[in-house]
Amino acid sequence: MKASTTFLVGFIASLTVAFVIASYITNRSMNTVGMYFVVSLIPILIILTMNSIYLFFLNLLKNKSLRSLLSFIPVAILVILSIEGSKRVSFIEGNLVFTTIVCAISIAISNLIWSLSRYYPDSNK
Repeated sequence: MKASTTFLVGFIASLTVAFVIASYITNRSMNTVGMYFVVSLIPILIILTMNSIYLFFLNLLKNKSLRSLLSFIPVAILVILSIEGSKRVSFIEGNLVFTTIVCAISIAISNLIWSLSRYYPDSNK
């Protein structure tokens, strides 16, 4: 799986996860769900781009098990960041815990698919 495909899978997963989590948090208020998208879409895209670049460089490793293990380091970092109570950045309005939770789930999905495609490359024939 290419890095661009991983980015696309992560983006689609992040949109789905963001909608589900935001609608759960706000009791399905569509105005507030839209605001979650406006506030957190650019940081999510930046984190997904960094993950795709990271996976591109992981392709250079020869050991498949080490590659799979190292692909979940970004997920672990995001989970640790989302456990803490409040993340505020001065130039981003809003709490970044929502962003880290959405990115952790979507990156876990895309990295799992990426790892499985490395182990079973001919499974789509």
